[in-house]
Amino acid sequence: MLEDNEGNVWMGTFYGGLNLWHNRRNNFSQLFYTGKEGTLYGKLVHALVSDDRGNLWVGTEDGNLNKLIIKERRVICVSKNEEFPAGLNIHGLLQEGKMLWIATFNDGLYLFDLDTEKISGKVELPSNQCVCIIKTGDDTILLGTIYGLYRYDRSTETFVFVDGPGHRFIHTLYQDSFGTIWVGTYGAGIFFSKDGLKTFATINKATPGFGLESNYITHFFEDSTHMLWVATEGGGLCRTSLEGTISFKHITRQDGLPSNIACAITQDQKGLLWVSTTKGLATVDPVTGTVLKIYLDNNDFVGNQFSYGSCNQFPSGQIFLGTINGMITFNPANLWDPITSSPLYIQNIHTGIDETLSDTRFDGKSAIISDRIRIRQADAAYLSISFSTLSFSNISAPQYEYVLSSGSRKSIRKVTSDNTVVLTDMNPGRYSFDVRVIGNDSPESYKSLSIIVIPPFHKSVFAYIVYVLLVASAAAYVLFLIFKKRKIEETSKLEQMEALKQKEIYDAKINFFTNITHEIRTPLSLIKMPIEKIILNNEYTEASKDDIMTIKSNTNRLLELTNQLLDIRKMEKNQLSLQFFKEDICTIVRKTWEYFAKAAKEQHISYSVNIPDQPVMVMCSADMIKKIVSNMLSNAVKYCKDSIALTLSVSEIDQKVVIRITNNGDLIQGDDREKIFSPFYQIKTVSAQLKGSNGTGLGLPYARTLTNLHKGTLILDPEVKDKNSFVLALPLVQPSLIQNQDDAQDEAGAYLSDTDNDSDSSRHTILIVEDAAEMRRYLSKELSTEYNVYTASNGEEGMKIIKEQKIDLVVTDLMMPVMNGCQFCNFIKKNMEYSHIPVILLTAAVGVETHIETLEVGADGYIEKPFSIELLLANISNLFKNKEIAYRQFANSPLSHFNSLSFSTTEKVFMEKLHNTIMKHMAEQDLGIDTLTTLLGTSKSTLYRKIKANTGLNTNEYIRLCRLKKAAEMLSTQEYRINEVAYLVGFSSPSYFTTCFQKQFNISPSSFVKDLRAEEHTT
Repeated sequence: MLEDNEGNVWMGTFYGGLNLWHNRRNNFSQLFYTGKEGTLYGKLVHALVSDDRGNLWVGTEDGNLNKLIIKERRVICVSKNEEFPAGLNIHGLLQEGKMLWIATFNDGLYLFDLDTEKISGKVELPSNQCVCIIKTGDDTILLGTIYGLYRYDRSTETFVFVDGPGHRFIHTLYQDSFGTIWVGTYGAGIFFSKDGLKTFATINKATPGFGLESNYITHFFEDSTHMLWVATEGGGLCRTSLEGTISFKHITRQDGLPSNIACAITQDQKGLLWVSTTKGLATVDPVTGTVLKIYLDNNDFVGNQFSYGSCNQFPSGQIFLGTINGMITFNPANLWDPITSSPLYIQNIHTGIDETLSDTRFDGKSAIISDRIRIRQADAAYLSISFSTLSFSNISAPQYEYVLSSGSRKSIRKVTSDNTVVLTDMNPGRYSFDVRVIGNDSPESYKSLSIIVIPPFHKSVFAYIVYVLLVASAAAYVLFLIFKKRKIEETSKLEQMEALKQKEIYDAKINFFTNITHEIRTPLSLIKMPIEKIILNNEYTEASKDDIMTIKSNTNRLLELTNQLLDIRKMEKNQLSLQFFKEDICTIVRKTWEYFAKAAKEQHISYSVNIPDQPVMVMCSADMIKKIVSNMLSNAVKYCKDSIALTLSVSEIDQKVVIRITNNGDLIQGDDREKIFSPFYQIKTVSAQLKGSNGTGLGLPYARTLTNLHKGTLILDPEVKDKNSFVLALPLVQPSLIQNQDDAQDEAGAYLSDTDNDSDSSRHTILIVEDAAEMRRYLSKELSTEYNVYTASNGEEGMKIIKEQKIDLVVTDLMMPVMNGCQFCNFIKKNMEYSHIPVILLTAAVGVETHIETLEVGADGYIEKPFSIELLLANISNLFKNKEIAYRQFANSPLSHFNSLSFSTTEKVFMEKLHNTIMKHMAEQDLGIDTLTTLLGTSKSTLYRKIKANTGLNTNEYIRLCRLKKAAEMLSTQEYRINEVAYLVGFSSPSYFTTCFQKQFNISPSSFVKDLRAEEHTT
């Protein structure tokens, strides 16, 4: 036998093993039902209250009321008396004088006489489901039920409902030392009143700023420092000072509490708080809120689960706590805890789980006796450390606090009653694991362990050195590549800048030539038109005929050159497209050569021409082939010394026609053989300088582009070494036909638009808008023989004239200052007053974009400069004549609709509105210009001008024509008589209707109907 330092006795036997006797030393006492007389009756102890006679009354939920006589340590069950109601679920007890108030959950409120120990009466209540009862400092009795709070009115001896908390489940009641009534509910938080139940404030989990962790309140307690402690279900303990702003701080399982369901709270004479929970009993430091110890069921308790609000303390310091299996009692001053003197040891260190479990060793020794261990990272995935105090008294479960730290990393700190800590997924590095027993300040209650987690090879220091070297090498290589790339980019950028500079120079040249061409085309028009008129009228002498023809020929040649320059611009924008036809290329080349033959003779150049006599048919654009050959021959004449050879042959094998033009000028060698086909590239040759015939460097590039459009080739033959031989090869048949955009646009421009005949004068009035004064005077002179003519120098002046004069047609230049032709045309077509006026645009700018732009603004005609005056006159005459034909056909045909007239979009909207208005009011005999202007919202002059321009009629004539046409339409249905129709369309009498019908359509209404019937019979 052996007695240890805790007073426990150890006994060793031969065959009975080792036995231990615990020395309990006045620790906890248990009171529970054993079936014997003098023991506690009932199991679930809920209500505890002491009377002024030194007895403790114990109420249970299973129907028993016990009196514990403290001095005799004897229990008397008073509920065994026959007069005592059976099966009472006692939830609350209150002693007042010789009366004991018994609040039951199932049968209301009873009064129990302490002298006779019998029920003396029952209080009638609105709700018999009582939960708690207290008496306040002003002798007011408060009763909590599941349906609200009630106050006892002593004058009427009844309970009155208190409105503040409402019809809520009142779970616990308390009055603090300041007189505040605290009402704890089950699910609705806390209500409190500081003015004697007059007003209530509310605190719940959702209320911001208070910090309440649960709305289920189980108990209130005020400690000696005026700190209010609240036990909750699910939120642990909450505490707040009663001397300032209410703000709860909470203590939960994470802080060491055995459960987040706290049941009751009291404070011993040393100031420590005792908190019962559903998983044991805990002591708490009220100042710091630290959980010091946890007491569990170890044969000293009748279970770990305590009852809500079941707590009572006698002046002697004896504490009574109710559980679900009875109750326990103890005096904290008499408790002895061996933990305060027990040393702490690390019990075990394991890595891995289940089958992989293994002891950790260091330097060949168990890690239990070492203060340092080394483990691999793979083993650190699951590291279990167990520790324990060497105490066998089994009185209370010790609380441990452990800290895991690693240098500057965040520390892990936790309080637990479990003596095993599991660490997972620890990264490589040095860690310090420190653990201590809470409540034991001796050095033996503290243990520190250094943990070194060794990284795998790929995370070792050596590996990282290798990584750094590899990264440094890669970075150096990347820098080398970056510098190399930057050098290449700089070189490329310089080349691009040089190319861009060359392109800018090239564009400047092209723009220069294009602008010059535009300026030349207007003077060419002033030369071409008078010359053509002189030749047409034979207004020249025989002696001047050659001069006149020379002027005409060179004018046409200049026009051809300007067109080539504009074609180069279109070529740059990829807008040059061709239409192919079957042509005799021999005839084209022969005629082109005839133009240069005279120049060759004058310069004493010998030439040979070999062109087959029989036709060679090729799919091509004759005009473009002429331009290609002209440039080749012009180049040959300029740069030859004294001889040129032209040959045309057909390759049956390749199905191509080959045109070769050879000259004996200075040889073109090396890279220059290809560069001469680049725009503006020129070779300064001696022959050209002697002749003074250096070109612009555009002819050959232009010729090659046209050749490419023909799917052919144009090269300087490298096989011919002693001369310059240019070879043009074209396929006999094209793979597909190409639609000429210019022709298609010319066709679109030929469509007629509406005209205007706003004046009763026999001559139409035309407005000419042209910024070139000489051209303006010439056009005015030529047109004034047949028309009234107004002139303006720009679109803005033209606008003023249109507003002041009745203009029938406008001829305007495209490019003008202030307001150009397109802007002026757009003004006319978008304005309801003038949209009926036709517009013809004259322009020196050729190309698809220009033509499309004129169509978009609504121009009725489009003529390119230079042009023949006869072409302009024919366009103007054609516009007027077609309008007059449309007018006559519309007016003389009984069944023709007004849509048969040609309208612009703006005019069509107006005419449809006008027509619909007349149709709607046709039966009104007084329908006239005044009615229409009111209905249409326009002036009389505008209405007259619109109708006159679009139909050739005045307003009243158009109304009468609409009536007659509607009548003809109705008669054609053969559903109406002539007399009915006359009145339906607004005529005053059938005779007047017949006269008007005969005069307009040259046939009487009856004959019209007869002819319709005859046609139906024939068909």
